[in-house]
Amino acid sequence: MDNYIAKDFGKLLKQNLLQLRGFFNDTDTNIGRLYDYNMSDLPISVDLWGPYLLIGGRIDPSFKDEIGAVASSMAYVPPEKVLFPGEGSGITIDVKEHGLTYQVELGWPNAILPLTETLLRREVLVGSLGKRVLVVGARGGGFSVCGASGGAHSVVSSEHNQGLRQYCIRNLSRNRFRGDLYPCSNLGLEEALTTKGKYDLIVIDTTSWKGGNFRTLHNSGLELLNKGGHLLFITDNTTLNLQTKEIGLQLMPEGFTTKRFKMRCWISPKP
Repeated sequence: MDNYIAKDFGKLLKQNLLQLRGFFNDTDTNIGRLYDYNMSDLPISVDLWGPYLLIGGRIDPSFKDEIGAVASSMAYVPPEKVLFPGEGSGITIDVKEHGLTYQVELGWPNAILPLTETLLRREVLVGSLGKRVLVVGARGGGFSVCGASGGAHSVVSSEHNQGLRQYCIRNLSRNRFRGDLYPCSNLGLEEALTTKGKYDLIVIDTTSWKGGNFRTLHNSGLELLNKGGHLLFITDNTTLNLQTKEIGLQLMPEGFTTKRFKMRCWISPKP
């Protein structure tokens, strides 16, 4: 790796770490993005997951050791805890976000608890008091835990992927949310929206979904809202255009760049 690239990479990591630590201190969090493809000559991502540093993207094998050494030094992470793609499988750790505890596996942590959604989870945390909440596409339980911790009357979750569903159940339990008020089914997105219940807040996370019509899902969610309720509809689909307020870029977490940020979210009220 060119010496100038290595130096600029190190400087960016150091600067970004300082900003990210401010967010960590303010929110009782220890996960976040440290480097987001910032330089065209080094198209990688660097994420902090508790005591670990996860490096992703297309990595030239000849640069791997140098990238790891610079990242370790600038982020103050021991070299043995700097992981590259394929190296985190089977490593399970506890992390914190907004004062809540989650268990993730480092082989696929962003599937369990997507970093792109951290500020959106905070919105659910502060906006759930006394509400009946439905989370469809619950992944590892981030929105479910935030809804429950925010004082929701009940949180009904669904996640079709069995591995993610187990993390959702586990993370609810780890934060002391168990029993009939916090169920998590294995229903898919479309099936989960055929419920006869009514809710005050619905979160539908369709990230990576290839199954069908997004607008149909959105409309199905609206049908389940109580009067005055709200629907949060999340996707990484770049062409979708819903006729309601889009708020994704307003909730881009520290460390991400606008060019690379793929999370989109619309908020739809029930009149």
